[in-house]
Amino acid sequence: VVFFAAAVRLLARVRAANRADDLNPPAKIGVGRQLRYAFFPIFHPFDGFYQIKRHHRGGTAGAMIIMAAAVVTSMVSTYLSGYLYSTPVTGQTNLLLDAFQFLFPFLLFIVANYCVTSLFDGEGSAHNIFLTVAYAMLPLVLVLLPTTVIANLLSLDESMIVTMLKVIAYGWTLMLIFFGMIAIHSYGFVKNILATLFSLLGMLIITFLLLLFASLTQKFYIFLYNLVTELSYRL
Repeated sequence: VVFFAAAVRLLARVRAANRADDLNPPAKIGVGRQLRYAFFPIFHPFDGFYQIKRHHRGGTAGAMIIMAAAVVTSMVSTYLSGYLYSTPVTGQTNLLLDAFQFLFPFLLFIVANYCVTSLFDGEGSAHNIFLTVAYAMLPLVLVLLPTTVIANLLSLDESMIVTMLKVIAYGWTLMLIFFGMIAIHSYGFVKNILATLFSLLGMLIITFLLLLFASLTQKFYIFLYNLVTELSYRL
């Protein structure tokens, strides 16, 4: 109860500050204002992401901080949700690999969506897409952190609550990304669905090409290693 009361009070203050910036736009959008503004598009995606595109209300520094916070929150949720819900930390745990695996689909979508929307007459730049995806990750931070705390207090029979909260977090983020693409590309609903489907297809193609490149690189390295080894024996 205390947590939710504090959250509501914080959101009210953030909303009031954002309204003040709307009435008197600052000459420079600092990191603090970038982070504060992030609470607006998660509740008003069309207007919020449009303002990020047209009026530069967001920024790269704020977007990277939100993305980093989402990575940390994801790992905290994975490893600190209580022994019933968390993955145990072992000697083989690689936090950098976990961070990469979490971020990779989002980064891949940014690349694929930019490639697709360039062909679909999308108005958003690669920077706009990056900001939209990063700002859309804020619900992961807002929902997964309290979910981690709650998971430490629940029994296994109440696992449905934890699952539901995680579905809300990721569903909210995906919804924001979808509607954010409509706002920054000036697409209609149907055209954005098509662009999203082609973006997903592009993600598969890029993943296949990356795996193919990694396989060829590994084989080429083995070939060079064997060649050098053979020559060293003969000489």
